Amino acid sequence: GPKDNWTLSLVASWLLDFGKPAAIGAQNAALDGAEVRAERAQQNAEYAIFEAWHRVESLRARAEAALAAEQASIQSADDTRSRFELGAATQLEHIQADRDLFAAQVARIQAIAELRAAREILRIRSDKPTKG
Repeated sequence: GPKDNWTLSLVASWLLDFGKPAAIGAQNAALDGAEVRAERAQQNAEYAIFEAWHRVESLRARAEAALAAEQASIQSADDTRSRFELGAATQLEHIQADRDLFAAQVARIQAIAELRAAREILRIRSDKPTKG
């Protein structure tokens, strides 16, 4: 009788794609770069809050000093005015004392305005909602 014919074949194919490891390496490098940029952004945000906090603290001290200077100028202007009325001070001294008082008032107002602005900057940088 007829003989049975069987055929068995095995085919193996290899695909050598040298571009895939390079693409994976490029993606890993891009991921590393993104992580570095995110860390740098986090550090910059923390530094901005740190700087804003210390600016508020220094401006608060400046506002307190400006208030003390204004109080001293008020006392000096009052003393000079009294001495001028008694004839113990010149008109120039009186005018200078009033000018110094005005300068101290301007410095106090400016210090308070800068302090308020710095506080708002700190609120913005720390992502806190402002008061109504």
